[in-house]
Amino acid sequence: AADAPGTVFLPHESFVLAPGEAVEIDFPDASRKNPTTCLTVEISREKVTQVSERLVDSLGMTEVAEQWQFGNPVLHTHHNSETQRLLNRLIKLFMENHPDRDLLIDLNVSELIVRLLRHKTRDFLLTWCSRDPEANALIAALDWINSTLSQPLDITRLCRHAGMSRSRLYVEFKEKIGCSPVELQQQLRLKRAAERIRNGEAITAVAYDLGFKSPSHFCRRFKAFFGCVATEYKERSGS
Repeated sequence: AADAPGTVFLPHESFVLAPGEAVEIDFPDASRKNPTTCLTVEISREKVTQVSERLVDSLGMTEVAEQWQFGNPVLHTHHNSETQRLLNRLIKLFMENHPDRDLLIDLNVSELIVRLLRHKTRDFLLTWCSRDPEANALIAALDWINSTLSQPLDITRLCRHAGMSRSRLYVEFKEKIGCSPVELQQQLRLKRAAERIRNGEAITAVAYDLGFKSPSHFCRRFKAFFGCVATEYKERSGS
């Protein structure tokens, strides 16, 4: 919100605001020759409710939905490259005079809601891990991954820990999390790395400590995920 403490706004990030909330964003590097593009999408409560109910039904996650709270009225969140491409498509649609413009915008907004809700659901499940790591098989698997980020992921041991077959594990992750166990581990490693870099830790030490093969391998993954190299991220975050 406008009166909240300042935070660093980086590439591949968005603010999700509740009705009546606002943010003030400053882009000190932007200029007429080097402009910054921003997109604001206002989505009705009815649209969000409609999409979220369909998502809960399709995922069979009533147990999660009953305990899920939206939390802070201002959510500062990172989004992946697929969501970034979706936002770029929306910008293009808003700027062009396509005969099906309104329909295409509505479809893309629905997809955006799904992606944001999936992200929120994933965060909720990971938080749930810390409270009740044995709540169900999926939570047990998530807790295992989250607590062993620096180690290579052994799918056989993960299946045994969660009490699921390999095929069932991959189905659960694809349906509930939206990615494979290995992809989730990679994303969690990168988020943990970003947090430690913001806290002033050395990039090379963080890369090795979280199980990356080399600093160059880490930097490639980091740029693909965050949209900037780790050194630039460190500078922008003021570390």
